[in-house]
Amino acid sequence: MKFKELKKSLSERIENVYILSCKNDEEDLYLKNSAIANITKNVVTSFEELNISVFGEENSDAERIKKALETLPFMSEKRLVLIKECENVKYDNILEILSNYIDSPNGSTVLVVDEKEGTKLSLLEKKENVVVVDCSRLDRDILYSYIAKTCEKEGVKIDPASINKIIDYTNSYMQKIDLEIHKLISYKFDTKEIQVKDIEDLVEKSDEYQIFELTNSLFNKNAERALYIVDDIIRNKRNVSSILSLIFAHIRRLFYIKVTKEKDEDIAKKLEIKEYAVKMMRTVADRISAKKLKETLILCKDIDYNVKSG
Repeated sequence: MKFKELKKSLSERIENVYILSCKNDEEDLYLKNSAIANITKNVVTSFEELNISVFGEENSDAERIKKALETLPFMSEKRLVLIKECENVKYDNILEILSNYIDSPNGSTVLVVDEKEGTKLSLLEKKENVVVVDCSRLDRDILYSYIAKTCEKEGVKIDPASINKIIDYTNSYMQKIDLEIHKLISYKFDTKEIQVKDIEDLVEKSDEYQIFELTNSLFNKNAERALYIVDDIIRNKRNVSSILSLIFAHIRRLFYIKVTKEKDEDIAKKLEIKEYAVKMMRTVADRISAKKLKETLILCKDIDYNVKSG
């Protein structure tokens, strides 16, 4: 189930088990928190402090979770048990308990698992009684609509170019978009109009967008612009190793887009990126030969090896 479908689904039927997943995408806390809030609102009708049990890093104990799942609600039709998966917690015993519980869940309890990417609780997604809520990045048209409506509500004008630039700079992460749009609205309190220059001056660019700009500048032989971007990366003290990994991944995607004859939609699924990102990268790949991209890819691999081997 997509995140955008959750609200309607809850109004029609409340399931016993929900797992919030970002798949292979980076976690978007805005979407996950919104999903938790929507489920809680529909599940717990009174006495929240008695009908909600939250388990995180400090109290994730298998027996305590089992007891919470078996506890009856207090003056409410249902109660909610929320498990926020943490990297520092061993989930072997908890996974076994949850797996057995899901086979025969308590009808008066709703279990919500906020899972982390690639961790043990993701194995629960394969169970029959589980509804997986996809909290990965939203489609561009939904983000566009959110920014436009938020500005309209606050009485602030914003043009399409500015909206698209916000989405590009934040790499489509709702958590970042929400933060940046409210920052811009506050900054433009007097003039009530957000322009492209405001975004260029005030919105922090995501690492991914900076890598797109950097590689684009290099392939266009714009050394001055490339050096400016590198300087900005260093000035903001970003981890060099992670930046190299992003460059490597970006070049690899460009090379794949260049040599494949698949449709953009199919490429996006294979590369686990948005279709719009494929279109953006194609504008770069079309200006570079496959041979040059392959040489650059090999260079990236060699640099990565040299850095890691000292």
